[in-house]
Amino acid sequence: MKDVISSYAATLKSITGERTRNNDIYKDSIAAEENAKLDSRMISAFNNAIDSIMDIQKTAAEESEQWGELNGSDIDTADLQLLHGPFTLNDNDIMNLIEKHYSNGTMLRAISDYCEERGKQTIQQVIPTVYTKQEAWAKIAAGADGIIRSLTEQPLGGPMLDLAIEQFGTPTSFSESLYRVIG
Repeated sequence: MKDVISSYAATLKSITGERTRNNDIYKDSIAAEENAKLDSRMISAFNNAIDSIMDIQKTAAEESEQWGELNGSDIDTADLQLLHGPFTLNDNDIMNLIEKHYSNGTMLRAISDYCEERGKQTIQQVIPTVYTKQEAWAKIAAGADGIIRSLTEQPLGGPMLDLAIEQFGTPTSFSESLYRVIG
């Protein structure tokens, strides 16, 4: 998504420069005609950027669905024996298993079921699910959408907008949990 935002920002800056040049070198009527062409390019660039963000989100949602599908080949039998063994795992043991299998939807489902059976809802809440992954992607896409819309209003950016573009995709204290969920 960051590439889409950066490309859109560069396109807008280029178009803004061309508009300034048109206004400086052409008579008003010709400048207006040339700037109308630029407006059309800007609208097209905006639509393409928004479509690209939506496509990325859609692909991520599909990948989240695939991640969440149970797959027997993803089962770690040794760790599954721990979950179904004759003893109770402590919170640290469970967190270690979650960390170990963070990208494995099948094992995380088994760990989640273990937590549910033993009333460990607090730990269960940190385990990603298809829904939480899709929700995180939706929030990230909404952030990208917001930056694109802000750029449309301020094509040359500004300190805060430039910082938002630069830091997009980098976990911050605000977005760290989103990026953690999507892996």
